[in-house]
Amino acid sequence: MQWSDLDQEHRLALLDLAVLGMYADGHLAAVEDRRIDRLLGLLGMVGEVERNREYDASVARVRAHVGDPAAAIEHGVELASLFRGRDERRWVSDALRDLLASDGRVSEREEEFVEAVCDSLEEE
Repeated sequence: MQWSDLDQEHRLALLDLAVLGMYADGHLAAVEDRRIDRLLGLLGMVGEVERNREYDASVARVRAHVGDPAAAIEHGVELASLFRGRDERRWVSDALRDLLASDGRVSEREEEFVEAVCDSLEEE
């Protein structure tokens, strides 16, 4: 599985999962921000203007779910349900875990979010 294998709907879902997970603890680390920027590039958004636009759009899409851990988990599981196939789901789970652990600390809220979303990705 590669980044280029994702269609636009799945690219946006992965971005939204990453942004939602990043904000799960209410703390945005600089390394997480850089990882999101890198993710945007890997998803085919090469220009800075395009990356900023897509990041802002993602924040707007998930904003209603930030601040309420149960709502964030529910929305994260809903986004995860868009991914099909064992390999794709495992790949998304690994990418999400990697991104959220990138700042060297995983808060309890981030851990709860990641575990719930990744558990849903492991279900078939």
